[in-house]
Amino acid sequence: MVASPCILPKIVPPRPASDAISRERLIGRLQAASDRKLVLLTGGAGFGKTTLMAQWRQRLDKAGARVAWLTLAMQDGTLPTFRAILTGALAHAGLAIEAGEGRAVRAVRAGRARSCCSHRWSKCSRARRPTCT
Repeated sequence: MVASPCILPKIVPPRPASDAISRERLIGRLQAASDRKLVLLTGGAGFGKTTLMAQWRQRLDKAGARVAWLTLAMQDGTLPTFRAILTGALAHAGLAIEAGEGRAVRAVRAGRARSCCSHRWSKCSRARRPTCT
């Protein structure tokens, strides 16, 4: 599947700048959390969230992992738009959506992502220890 040109900027990861500081400690924390279903990374504008995620993605890619990248904005908040971007990102990464995939992917395909995401978020918020802050 070829991604629509209008979503291509949303699914192609940025290249980390060559002069960007490598955040080895934070990448290590992300690696340690790779068995988690969700990692929430928060921070103010300009604190390096995108750079960190791009560096981690680059490391995962070099290790042979297939990683989907999504860049979302407020106008991407409708389910059809989100589904199109998610499907495009998965296809771009070579990760096809199969019928046997997990509950969240099935919910996105069926248009029930809101309830599934709410379930996942409430589960995450009850976790005993945060994965990465």
